[in-house]
Amino acid sequence: MVAGHVVLDISCLDRLYLTGYVAKLQTPGRVVYFPHDHHGKPIASPAPALLCRTGPERKIVRRAIAATGTTGAIGHPHDHPPPGNMSYDHPMRRPASDYAAAAVFLVLFAIGGLVTTLLSPHESAALRLWASTNVASLQHHPVPALVLSAFLPSGPPFAWLALIALTMFGANRAVGTARLALICAAGHLIGTGVSEGIVAYRVDYGSLPPAWSHIPDVGPSYVVVSAIVVAVMFGTWLTRVTALAVFAVLVFVSHIFAGLTSLHVAAVGHLTAIVTAAALGLVLAVRQRGVRAGADGMTPAPDGCQIKMNVGVVFGSWLSQRLSQQAGVAGGVAGHVAPEP
Repeated sequence: MVAGHVVLDISCLDRLYLTGYVAKLQTPGRVVYFPHDHHGKPIASPAPALLCRTGPERKIVRRAIAATGTTGAIGHPHDHPPPGNMSYDHPMRRPASDYAAAAVFLVLFAIGGLVTTLLSPHESAALRLWASTNVASLQHHPVPALVLSAFLPSGPPFAWLALIALTMFGANRAVGTARLALICAAGHLIGTGVSEGIVAYRVDYGSLPPAWSHIPDVGPSYVVVSAIVVAVMFGTWLTRVTALAVFAVLVFVSHIFAGLTSLHVAAVGHLTAIVTAAALGLVLAVRQRGVRAGADGMTPAPDGCQIKMNVGVVFGSWLSQRLSQQAGVAGGVAGHVAPEP
């Protein structure tokens, strides 16, 4: 009576594949059993990341989560913290952590500006000279000079506070605290090293007087221009417009590239910091594009999770064909044994 009227309809192959892999998924526990009992996780979650059990697989999945902006739980959130500034169990805390690097730098620079304001002019000038990243300071106390010079303003600190806030918060939101701190620190250190290295070379060969080894060189400008590059490369349209506006102020008002043709310290340092930040940003962009491609299945990813997915698709296709063939044969047999009246 039903021959020729019943066909095999498969709407999803995941259940067939997972049933063949873990039969207890068809028990009343279902998905809860798979992460809790089979994988031994204290928290049962249907997140796809739970299918990846080994260390390398979890690493790829966490990168994919960070690149796509989705969330999921891999075991207990405190056992496997998410990458960057993501938070699985405290979603409302994410905005505060997204601005950690910018907030810390802004507070430390405000403290440095307050200290220089409260000191007498002579003491303030002495502090700036001691913390300067000039050739003499880099030879005698390089670490304190490199650290303190970024938090001491060369002039009134109030304008710099606004520029830091307009630039770094958007960049921090775009790439996260650790990446922004790394890029800005690299821009500051490499920009200082290249610019002061040129000065040391020219002083040694007599093209500059020895007094250039003791010039004052403090300020957050290397950090700010590095953050501008990050904001332009990875920020939203509003972040990019704001960063470009700050950059225009630095170029046309502060004249950060003045004396570049004569290898002036500040001009060379700013250009080097920008190139350094752009190079590191390019590396980060390439890595994010690779993670997105691997997560979307467009390119093969060298991890077990992608292999499992590919095997599951192949197995599901083969199983679908076999069941379809068996359903057709069964329908034909039923038609001969019990034809329609």
